[in-house]
Amino acid sequence: MSEFTLNAEQRINGLLNFSHDLIKGKNVAELLKSNQEILDAITPKDVIIAFDRLVNMGIPIQEIKTGVNKILNLLYKTLTAYPSV
Repeated sequence: MSEFTLNAEQRINGLLNFSHDLIKGKNVAELLKSNQEILDAITPKDVIIAFDRLVNMGIPIQEIKTGVNKILNLLYKTLTAYPSV
């Protein structure tokens, strides 16, 4: 596995864990502190893959919908700074 793929997989897994914990109601400030490095490196593709995995994990769509706004607000600066083609 290439280093780029491994890094992408680490970002996705980190975002997946962060999102799952946020949806389950864990402390936002603590989650941000422990995941800031990953969150600063997230790409739009990572977000799509992570949310797809949340759905595939069987988390109810209503819970994901509730958490997605919080998560996207927290990722706003990182995602808008991502270079577009």
